[in-house]
Amino acid sequence: MPFGDRRREEVLGEAAAELVQKVLYVSGKHVEVGFFMTSIKDRIDGLRMMPNPSLQEDLLHELSLLKRRGIAPDKGQDKKRGSLDPKLFPNLSHLREADFTSAVRDSLKGAGVTIDAGLITPVALEFAAKLCGGYKTYPDTLGTLDTLRKRGFTLGIVSNTSIPPEIIDRYLLESGILERVYFRVLSSETGWRKPHPAIYGEALDRAGVSPEETLFVGDRFLEDVAGPKSVGMKAALCRFEGTPPPEMPELPDEFMPDFQISELWELLTRV
Repeated sequence: MPFGDRRREEVLGEAAAELVQKVLYVSGKHVEVGFFMTSIKDRIDGLRMMPNPSLQEDLLHELSLLKRRGIAPDKGQDKKRGSLDPKLFPNLSHLREADFTSAVRDSLKGAGVTIDAGLITPVALEFAAKLCGGYKTYPDTLGTLDTLRKRGFTLGIVSNTSIPPEIIDRYLLESGILERVYFRVLSSETGWRKPHPAIYGEALDRAGVSPEETLFVGDRFLEDVAGPKSVGMKAALCRFEGTPPPEMPELPDEFMPDFQISELWELLTRV
């Protein structure tokens, strides 16, 4: 779990409480912690603000169309701008990442508090750092990465996060992960969230490999299995012990994971 044995809400609540105190100090105005938590979650949570109640099924349909048309992540679109035809791919075309600082600013503004332009960025970065400070690394992560590197694999991270890259890099460095991977691609940097093909295209460019040579590993079905397979990658689904199974619609054969694991080290027996 990203926060070890702590719940996400607990970590968010602590970070929000510290931010509220900071805001009181710099502005003299009080913001309710609960109000801020609800507002910031609405602005930065994945697959938010989508109008269609059958979003998963709609995204699967679009990913299937993407795969059938052979729109690889390095052709048929500009991966920097994510230019898919919005008439054919209306939901994928809306998978823009939120700007973290703007989300914090607008959440505070909704509570009637306006922070000076020169202060909002450090306030937002401090809040982001507090959130990342709660992240925990799985016990077998570093050892598995070391072994895969020794076997000659090019390792990278592809993550949906609105948190600014410099804050994520600080966590990756402190945890020992950054030195073990060759690259990392964040939606806060590319502007597009998984399962949009643009973020996978950026990862393939940095890895210097083709989709057919790539195994994507993750614990979310749409983002880490269906999305990668729609652009020609293989995909493994992690179902870590003690975590609820990922929410999955009925799986079409083309998006079935190539294999599943319950611990990260099991990769060493499968590749």
